[in-house]
Amino acid sequence: MNTNVKGLAVLLLALVLTVLWGCGAPKKPVDADTSVQPVQPQEEEETVQSPPVQQDAAQPEKEKAPSAEQEDPAETQPEPVTEPDTSAETEEETTQPETAGPDSEALYAEILALHEQALVEQWDMGKLIESGMSTDYAYYYDGGREAREVIGYTYRDLDHNGVPELLIGSMDYRDILDAYTIADGRAVHLFSGWDRNSYYLTPDDQILNHGSNGAFSSAVFLRALSGTEMTVITGMIYDYNADPKNPWFAVSDDSYDLTKAEPVSEEEFNAFAFGQPKEEIDYTPFLTW
Repeated sequence: MNTNVKGLAVLLLALVLTVLWGCGAPKKPVDADTSVQPVQPQEEEETVQSPPVQQDAAQPEKEKAPSAEQEDPAETQPEPVTEPDTSAETEEETTQPETAGPDSEALYAEILALHEQALVEQWDMGKLIESGMSTDYAYYYDGGREAREVIGYTYRDLDHNGVPELLIGSMDYRDILDAYTIADGRAVHLFSGWDRNSYYLTPDDQILNHGSNGAFSSAVFLRALSGTEMTVITGMIYDYNADPKNPWFAVSDDSYDLTKAEPVSEEEFNAFAFGQPKEEIDYTPFLTW
């Protein structure tokens, strides 16, 4: 009986295998190692990594260092040129007295030596006139100060020809008592001023001349240097004897020919006579010469 049972079991087993084979069972048994091998989880570092960024993705580009062919514009931009500040130097040059220069200095030195001698020796008015000098020097001999402390000199190119004129005057009133220029290799006297015929320098290198013959006659002229002559630019005259009702006249020369003059008002005369700017001349006293 045991033999029959074994035979029956073998037969059933064969029948089962036949059925399984027909149902698509694998022809080859699955390897036990691969069928049961668990899938290992990826490491945490791999799970959080972002996928690689494609080159054409819309990402901001990093700044690239300039190549030799294309330099950085910031480095190649020319630096702005800063002009030197010469305002202080210009102002100093305009306010400082001019110098005579090597050619005219020797010629003016003789004039300056003669004026210093007159101040030291206190020449009287007769000798001053004889020497072609202003008689006003005599007023400074007995003023409590030495005349050389009050009378000084400076240079100013009145006609802008490159040769400065020599101006001598009072440091108290800043007027011009004597003026000289250079012509044909020698010093030429231009004019002398005194108490009734005074001269002043204007900021534009013109000369304001106030003259008076008394209470009933006076004149004011604006002059400019032309060669060795002081020509009149414009002027006004007060002459009570010519017209007591309207004694003020505008003129174009100093001939005192009132037939060519134009009558003006008193206000116009005063505005011209007393409204002209005067420069405070920076004289160098003879005491330091």
